[in-house]
Amino acid sequence: MLDFPFYGFFHPPWFYIFFLIFRSIFIVQKVASTSGKRCTLSIEQKLEILGALKSKKSDDVTKYSNIGYSTVKKIRQNGEEIRKIALNNGNLNRKRKSPNKEIGEALITWFHQMRAQNATINGSLMLDKAKQLSITLGHQDFEPSRGWLEGFKSHHNIKFIKVSGERAAADQAGAENWINNVLPVVIEGYDLSDVFNADETGLYYKAAPSGTLAIAGSHHTGGKTPKDRVTVLFLCNSTGTEKKAYAIEKLKNPRCFK
Repeated sequence: MLDFPFYGFFHPPWFYIFFLIFRSIFIVQKVASTSGKRCTLSIEQKLEILGALKSKKSDDVTKYSNIGYSTVKKIRQNGEEIRKIALNNGNLNRKRKSPNKEIGEALITWFHQMRAQNATINGSLMLDKAKQLSITLGHQDFEPSRGWLEGFKSHHNIKFIKVSGERAAADQAGAENWINNVLPVVIEGYDLSDVFNADETGLYYKAAPSGTLAIAGSHHTGGKTPKDRVTVLFLCNSTGTEKKAYAIEKLKNPRCFK
């Protein structure tokens, strides 16, 4: 006859306890094997989820698509951006591209859209947009750097161009003659630290940058420049040791300096 250890194991209470333990171990192993995997979805898959979200709740889509709730929530929040990318990229029936290539294609599409609107674009703005697109496309770990941006601009032949605007008339020949022939006589015998040059200029502190990134060979016409300005007087000696710039305004403490 079997002794207590074996019989006791198969006794209903003990058997049920061991069953619960083994089932818990199995569930933990299954979760551990899948929780570390990041779900990377193509644009086509995201569009399918957006279509399902039109008639179903996020919880139902999460349950039947086997995709995390946070992923479904982000897709819902970025729905408009995802549809724009899909519309501009055209063919969706293709394999998942590398993050670098996919983000690059989305960024150049956005770049052309902004240039068509005559918008002023700089490097910092492009880096911010690249990071935003990486999150929208599901590449949260992608960190666009200055080096990456330089490679992107080189690949698409993007250069910095000067915005066309009003050009002041100047006597270039007369200025060169004064510098080469008159100025040396005037400052002769003076120490360089005592030779000063002063000039004033208007500081349009609300104006957009005077240049933008654009495809090489293209032209950019600037918009209307805001007239909010202060006059700044620059006074400097030949050795660059003095003096500070002076700002001239109507008020004692201009709001633009606060």
